[in-house]
Amino acid sequence: MWVAQAKAEQMYAQALAEFPFECCGMIIGPEAEDIGIEDAVRPCRNVQQALHQQYPERFPRDATIGYTMAKEDIEAIVQEAQERGWVVKVCYHSHPNTGAYFSQEDRRNAEGWDLWFPGVRFVVISAYAGEIRDMQGYRWHEPTQTFVSVPVEVHE
Repeated sequence: MWVAQAKAEQMYAQALAEFPFECCGMIIGPEAEDIGIEDAVRPCRNVQQALHQQYPERFPRDATIGYTMAKEDIEAIVQEAQERGWVVKVCYHSHPNTGAYFSQEDRRNAEGWDLWFPGVRFVVISAYAGEIRDMQGYRWHEPTQTFVSVPVEVHE
């Protein structure tokens, strides 16, 4: 999957602005494999820190190592996509101070998204203080019933 440079830069800026917490969001646009200039990057609020503080036993991870997209943000983004005749193409989040791998927690959280958003890909951004080090993509692979790597290339 290739990603337009401007769209990658929007995700990078969010990851750096929200560091040391994980950022999260979605990309919506016309149905297509790649993320082009016409697609829309829509940041979501990460409510993981508030959930962790309010319910520490139920949400043991804080926002430095976890994310939960705000329900209202997801609803608004999905509504926008539907109104435009678009689809949810990507769900993304950052990993502060570590690599852009798809963790067991990420896999658990992503299970079933393809049922709501067929073909959705997941992008993980490796963010360090003032620096983006990597971006990797993943998607559900029905024949093997697991998530597989999707190469990500940033293009101008």
